[in-house]
Amino acid sequence: MGSTKEPNAPDGDAEQPKSTSPDDVMVEALAEGHSCREAAHVGGVSERTIFRRLDDPAFAAQVERRKDELNTARVSAFRALHSSRIGLAQRADQTLAELLDHDEPSVRLAAAKLLHQGLHTASDLDTELRLAELERHQAQAEADRTDTGWPA
Repeated sequence: MGSTKEPNAPDGDAEQPKSTSPDDVMVEALAEGHSCREAAHVGGVSERTIFRRLDDPAFAAQVERRKDELNTARVSAFRALHSSRIGLAQRADQTLAELLDHDEPSVRLAAAKLLHQGLHTASDLDTELRLAELERHQAQAEADRTDTGWPA
């Protein structure tokens, strides 16, 4: 069996768990996308216990709420990164734009290539931000269905 990252393992500014009950550990592992087998391992329970716990609507809703919290945190992080990069990108674009008028053709070509590449990078970041937002909305919709008794 390969090594798996323990949920809530210290990693920089990651929020530390308030409690480390087996349910909390299993919820965190499942919300982070670990398999049932991995969640069972880190929770110190059998895989069958994970499936039984997931049959409990309250536990399943807890997993969905935690997924939503993690997705919201990802969206916030992407937005912060996006905002900080905008200012830097504007300065870089201005410098590259000035280099488009350089006397040396090779400098003009390099500046044009970098400007073009920057457009793709910005597009990729925007796509990641939109995907994270969609995942957050999907998780919320699933949690709402669970809360109202609709099958997920």
